[in-house]
Order: sequence, then structure tokens, then C-alpha cells
Amino acid sequence: MGGSQTWQQINGTLASVSVGGDGTVWGVQSSGSIFKHVGGSQTWQQINGTLASVSVGNSGVIWGVQSNGNIFKYVGSSQTWQQINGTLASISVGGDGVVWGVQSNGNVFTYAGGSQAWQQVEGSLSQVSVGSALNIWGLDSQQKIFTYMPFINLSQPV
Repeated sequence: MGGSQTWQQINGTLASVSVGGDGTVWGVQSSGSIFKHVGGSQTWQQINGTLASVSVGNSGVIWGVQSNGNIFKYVGSSQTWQQINGTLASISVGGDGVVWGVQSNGNVFTYAGGSQAWQQVEGSLSQVSVGSALNIWGLDSQQKIFTYMPFINLSQPV
């Protein structure tokens, strides 16, 4: 990359940050405090609750995990967190609303919104990252890289 691109420091401190496909930015401080970036004013708005990590798909799809593994989905209309059954060590949300997570033992899950249930996916990962339903990547405990290939039918020509 050439040119004059540079990093611009933004006011505030965070332990982790997540950006959605539409530019929505949320972050979590090491204390667990949650913040949403307000772009026009270049400020941070504190959001009620505490999380260890947050994942943003877009402005309407924000999920988080607490340090004890509890899972939450942000409900923007009521500005509250809805607890989701199950426990995860980490979570990732795609711009299309697809949600995947990993437990501390390496079990991998995807959330089926219609049935509001987690479905275990074959394999063992230490991290998963979701761009969309068709763009899912993961790392295992040996740092090997994997990509998930949903709906691949080898008998059909591409």
C-alpha cells in the first residue's frame, strides 16, 4: 500500500473493538464497560451492561460474551441486552446477521435464529471470524487456518 494513508488516533481507550460492515463501531474496555462510537460527533456513548468482548455485524446486529461465557444480543429498539441460552468463549457476527461462536473447549456453534438455538458444527477451533454466511474462517489450537464451506455439493458444476 502506497500513498499517504496513516492511522488517526481516536479519543478513548478500549481493550477490544469491532466494526460492522456498515461502519458501526463498538468496543469494550478491560473493565467490561461497553461503548458505541458516535461517528458524527467523534465521541463514545456508554452502553448499559458489561461484556468481555463484542462483535458487530451491522448497526442492528450486535452480540457479546461476558467473561463467564454468558451470551447476549443487543436489542436496539429497547436499548437492552437479551440473554441467549448457552455459553461461549468468543463470538463473531457477520454483516448478514449470521452468528458463530467457540467454547473454551474448542466446540464450534452457529446460531439458528429461526429456532433460537445453537447448532454444533463439526470441528474444533480456538477462534472463529464471520464476514457473512458464505465467508467463515477459523483457527485451531495449533494456529492452523480453516475456512468453512457451507452448502458445497461436489456433484454440481460450478
